Amino acid sequence: LMEALVPAIIAGPNYPRQAVREAKEGRAVSCFIVDGRGEISRPGIIELTDEVFREATLGAVARSRFRSRGDDSAPMPACRSFKYELRIAG
Repeated sequence: LMEALVPAIIAGPNYPRQAVREAKEGRAVSCFIVDGRGEISRPGIIELTDEVFREATLGAVARSRFRSRGDDSAPMPACRSFKYELRIAG
């Protein structure tokens, strides 16, 4: 069995201002590699409903970290899904 990746910091995306102005909602899925120290590398987008969400998604992935499994642990693939929804405050 593979050892589970345990999140240490799961950053949320900043809703793009352009998407707010245009009342856009959407979804994105990013996959990446997690090394033994829990750091993320080679993030990519595998699903994206609108280009306006690309930068926010990759930014959230870049700010995230996983719990260290030891420096010599083999890198592991992982993915995160993001849902962009506008909500009315009140």
